[in-house]
Amino acid sequence: MGKNKIVMYLAHGVKYGTYLELGTKPHVIRPKNKKALYWRGAAHPVKKVNHPGTKARPVVLPTAKKYKGKIKQALAKWWAMQ
Repeated sequence: MGKNKIVMYLAHGVKYGTYLELGTKPHVIRPKNKKALYWRGAAHPVKKVNHPGTKARPVVLPTAKKYKGKIKQALAKWWAMQ
């Protein structure tokens, strides 16, 4: 890191944030520790679920790009007060 550089991280704050940001392809969900999957409202337990995938809902990168200038100014102002 250079003398005049600051590193800042923006994140979802949840383990599955990458999937929210990038989406997922269709995939199969299988039980890890049990013989079947079951959830409230299901008609019966099942051995697998064919998940259709998740549409990407990017917020981190678009927010960083949109506010890059404001973030830079705010950090520079804060740093000058230190």
